[in-house]
Amino acid sequence: MALADLSPILIVAILAGIALLYRIGIIIYRLFFHPLAKFPGPKLLAASSFPHAYYNWTQGTWYRQVLDLHKIYGPIVRVAPDRLAVDGSVAWEDVFGHKGNTRPEFPRQPDFYRAGVERENLLTADKPGHRRQRRLLSHAFSEAALYDQQPLITRWVDLLIQRFHEHAIAKREFDAVQWYHFAAFDIIGDLTFGESFGCLQNSDMHPFVSLSVDNLRADALMRFFLFYKRAFSPLISLISKSKIIQRRFQFMQQVEEKTRKRLDMGVQPDGRKDFMTYFLRHNDAKGMTSDEIAGNANALILAGGGAIATTLSALTYYLAQSPQARERLTDEIRGTFKTEADISMRTTATLPYLHACLEETMRVFPPAAETPPRVSPGDFINGQYIPQGATIAVYQWATYHNEANFREPDSFIPERWLQEDHPFHDPSFQTDNKASFKPFSHGPRNCIAKVLSYAEMRFIMARIIWNFDIELQPGWERFIDRALVFTVFIKQPLLVKLKPAKRATNA
Repeated sequence: MALADLSPILIVAILAGIALLYRIGIIIYRLFFHPLAKFPGPKLLAASSFPHAYYNWTQGTWYRQVLDLHKIYGPIVRVAPDRLAVDGSVAWEDVFGHKGNTRPEFPRQPDFYRAGVERENLLTADKPGHRRQRRLLSHAFSEAALYDQQPLITRWVDLLIQRFHEHAIAKREFDAVQWYHFAAFDIIGDLTFGESFGCLQNSDMHPFVSLSVDNLRADALMRFFLFYKRAFSPLISLISKSKIIQRRFQFMQQVEEKTRKRLDMGVQPDGRKDFMTYFLRHNDAKGMTSDEIAGNANALILAGGGAIATTLSALTYYLAQSPQARERLTDEIRGTFKTEADISMRTTATLPYLHACLEETMRVFPPAAETPPRVSPGDFINGQYIPQGATIAVYQWATYHNEANFREPDSFIPERWLQEDHPFHDPSFQTDNKASFKPFSHGPRNCIAKVLSYAEMRFIMARIIWNFDIELQPGWERFIDRALVFTVFIKQPLLVKLKPAKRATNA
């Protein structure tokens, strides 16, 4: 029978059958013959990438599902045909640690950054580029630079406390998440661009800051569509013109404009020392181009603003929900400092319970709930050979909420982080796998702003606790449960009220 003699319906049926057999063949290969077929995990996830892509990049709920998978299948779970979720307890050193010349590096997963339009920066650079850029950037994040930046940071924390006093005197509830964003972005904006965004001054979110928050959803959405670019190719041009994606491009344009404006101001305008002071002072022929500086400014704004606001918001929530922790932290801060002027980034470094509260907050609500993925070069993780090309992802939230790593993992218990000589040390948490806790990642690509972040968070929270008592408003008890993750947490509002502290009144 000639093809021309077949009815259109029969031709369509034959083609559909061929397509179905092809898909069945792919599924059989993925389940039984794929290099990752030996790794445990649900068959549905091994057969198709769609569940992971959908829940991770469009719904923001994947981080919770990964915890359930680790509980069932262990520390290494196959969550997509070519993707493994690896618990931090076994991944940090093998995947992210320093390799030297004896083992190959697990490189960045390029598709993770493909959705972005940013210039090359510390996050996206290859190994030589990363080493070159980090050498220059590190000067701005040294301990000496940190204390040089104290006056600049103090200016904005003073204004935050002033605004909080206005709320407290008016007995007015307000969204703590929003105000922490105001403070964090004003600080990082001033450190990066030589000027704040005016959020605290105007008591309003600057459009630039709103763009940075939209960035997170835009990147996740683009990852989903680019992952299925063949299926969605007719829509890609329309998607790229959508409002949220266009706002992504606007954000990058503004970053570049602000960066070039600050660079034109020179090394140390008006005697102030900010990030650009150190970038320009130490730049050389092997340093960074202006485009690379703009790319790193983008990364600093997103990480320095969002991560600090996330941790401060979560700590405020947990203190409001945990009377014992709130009382112990209050006693430590108000008992240590005679005046508010005594509180600084240097003096708060000696407060063990405050540090324990920050550690515990980043454990139960990590700023980077999902660590940017790596690709296996063909090497071992926890004694298991991982075939070359496999994507490796560590979901920090799942690692820190796994009872295999932490006792009472869902509870906020700062005492687990205290040293044995501290009066509130609890020996029942000595079995916690604290080596699995890496909120700023690990190895040569760990967060360069770790020291600054700790110092800034300690300083802000100490000032708040010294001045105020915090009350969570009714109806906001599920603040944590409502949060979605697109690599980092997208936070819901957190309504609180503040009461002026007696210590602050009498001082």
